[in-house]
Amino acid sequence: MDSSVAQVLRNNWKVILITALLAAVVAYGVSYLFAPTYGATSRVLVRARETRFLTATGQDLKSQPGVVDSTLAKSLTQTNSGLVKGRAVAEEVVKELKLDQARPVDDSFFGVVRNAMKTVRNWVVAIVKYGFYREQSSAYEAAVADVQENLQATPIKDSYLIEIKATADRPELAAAIADAAAHALVRVSQGRFQQDSAAYTQFLKGQVDEAQAAVNKAQQDIQSYKEQQKIVDVTEELKLSAGTQETIREMLRTTIVDLDSARAELAAIAQSISRVSATETSTSTVNTGRSSTTTTSTSPNRVYQDLLARRSVVESKIASLEARQTALGQDLGTRGNLLPQQEARLKDLERQLTAASDTFRAVRSSYDAASLNTAQGAEEVSVADTAAVPLYPEKPLRYLFAIVGLVCGAAAGTGLSQLLARRRLALPQPEAAPSMLPRRTPIVAAQPAAEMTQARSTPLQQ
Repeated sequence: MDSSVAQVLRNNWKVILITALLAAVVAYGVSYLFAPTYGATSRVLVRARETRFLTATGQDLKSQPGVVDSTLAKSLTQTNSGLVKGRAVAEEVVKELKLDQARPVDDSFFGVVRNAMKTVRNWVVAIVKYGFYREQSSAYEAAVADVQENLQATPIKDSYLIEIKATADRPELAAAIADAAAHALVRVSQGRFQQDSAAYTQFLKGQVDEAQAAVNKAQQDIQSYKEQQKIVDVTEELKLSAGTQETIREMLRTTIVDLDSARAELAAIAQSISRVSATETSTSTVNTGRSSTTTTSTSPNRVYQDLLARRSVVESKIASLEARQTALGQDLGTRGNLLPQQEARLKDLERQLTAASDTFRAVRSSYDAASLNTAQGAEEVSVADTAAVPLYPEKPLRYLFAIVGLVCGAAAGTGLSQLLARRRLALPQPEAAPSMLPRRTPIVAAQPAAEMTQARSTPLQQ
């Protein structure tokens, strides 16, 4: 069998070669019936050490214990990569580039064939996968689904960069979609941060209101009890101490010293605030091979924020000391006696007021920090590189069509040659044609005339 195939190849190699070349040329031409696909990539940068994206309280991730930089970078890049394939980014791209509007139709022969092949492919894929075919309800929904299908986001290993790749049938459109997706990811990330931070701030606002209501209720309970018991000449703190006038004077002197110290501290903080800028500017440069991108961001000065927070604490302390001084001064002049039951009741009410006041201060501090963080905003995602318009399409790879056609043509030529050889062997062989040369007369030895005569006459006689 092998020898027969080799013989067929030797005898018909020209036919096989011509068939293979023709098939390669035809396959190469068929590749033009497939619409070209262009790919363009852009990159975004995730600032892991400044991000506030994944926190439940709207605070910096770097303030949370147990967060490792490498794990944080991987989580953030994968999270933002998943957002690229989301509907929010796709809708932003469709609205920005107006992809839901009608595009010019290619009426050429190749354009008609490509559209027909695309329709047939969609039908076949849908029927094979789902058993039926269904189109999108509107051009907008079709454009959004097409953008989601043609967008890919890949985190670059050991970096804070995400590569966004877009594919389209035109090079300019592919680059425009990639850039639009990168900017849409930045907007979606900022919007998500603002939404989460605003929700948390609103929640804290409710907690502050509840804590304030608890403080007011505790103060009202103390005032009501004092009015019922006709205790209107002393403050609750002085009654609970049950000390002498000397003790009250010592407390008053201590309060005055603490008040003067707090006021001096407030003045020093005010001078420091006047010398510190409210914002600070940072510049970062990212090299991406063919270009470099310099990003300058302005953010609130942390030193300035700490001074503001410290000033708020000192002001609260001053207000408390002033109230304490007033109460002690009033009680020093009009100090009376309380019954043990009244002292116990006032002491219990005082504990409730102290607890409510502490809760209010803690919640208020968290609310102020969340409000400041919401106003500051997040900048964890930014565009690091724009997409370049591709020169050549990614698909179809026309040389693969030629190679496949060459192989198929060679196989077809070999099979055809074997088929023709078998048919020739199966046909009956024709007989050999007679020779055109003159036939030679055999030489016969001479016989006597008498014998010849006798031989001729013998049958007659018989």
